[in-house]
Amino acid sequence: MKSKHFIGVGLLLVVALFSFALLNLGVGTDPDNNNSENETEIAENQDESEAEPKLYNGNPDEDLDDEVEVELDNFKETIEEQARKYPETFFLSEPTEEKVIALTFDDGPEHINTPEILDILKEEDIKATFFVLGQNVKQFPDIAQRIVDEGHQIANHSWDHDNFKDLTNEEVLDNQIIPTSEKIEKTTGVYPTIIRPPFGAITDETIEFLGYQGWKLVNWSIDSFDWHYAEDTHEEIVGQVERHYHPGGIVLLHNGVIHKETVEALPEIIELLQEDGYEFKTVDELLF
Repeated sequence: MKSKHFIGVGLLLVVALFSFALLNLGVGTDPDNNNSENETEIAENQDESEAEPKLYNGNPDEDLDDEVEVELDNFKETIEEQARKYPETFFLSEPTEEKVIALTFDDGPEHINTPEILDILKEEDIKATFFVLGQNVKQFPDIAQRIVDEGHQIANHSWDHDNFKDLTNEEVLDNQIIPTSEKIEKTTGVYPTIIRPPFGAITDETIEFLGYQGWKLVNWSIDSFDWHYAEDTHEEIVGQVERHYHPGGIVLLHNGVIHKETVEALPEIIELLQEDGYEFKTVDELLF
């Protein structure tokens, strides 16, 4: 009986060891399964991780308000100084008393919210500017083409939303900007020379480097805060725009897969601006 017991235990150990080896070798998995459903899920996960500006890296259980406010104030001071320092290259708004404004959308195209945003803009006969990611244009070429076909401006928001401040000038240009504009041109026939850096973040050195080569950088003067989880209900998004809109302003909005509240807010934003007599422009029309 004892020998049979030991044999049984031995067989179990062999099976367990064999199963463990198979798992480590990846047997039984399908790493090359590239069906469209999986690709869509991957793209959505990428959008969710990249859409929010990374303004806070601390403990999520802490009170975020003070720390985020300080970081936002510092960021605002930085980009305002950059706009003063590089008036021919880096833009936040157009100095004017005329009631004109530009709606801009970052992080698309994608297949969930972008079509709805385009439907709303078409119904209202409003043209906007879409700062797109090269990797998303590659995945959703038909929606990128629709943006252009319906008269909107398409512009460059990098290839994969990498922070330009973490890259060399050459990496920014060769890996993020040029491949994106080339992909947009191949898809739509338009080669954008207007860029919005991911998170709006860029060094003075990179501004000078890109400006010397003829690129224009456009951030914003009106932050809707649709990227911030604590202030991203559609009522709060509308409220942010209502409190801060101004003549010649550029409104920051997002059209990633997680920004359903932006879709809900857009008709109300349009209505409040129209009621105050504002005309909508693309960034090109507003600034250049």
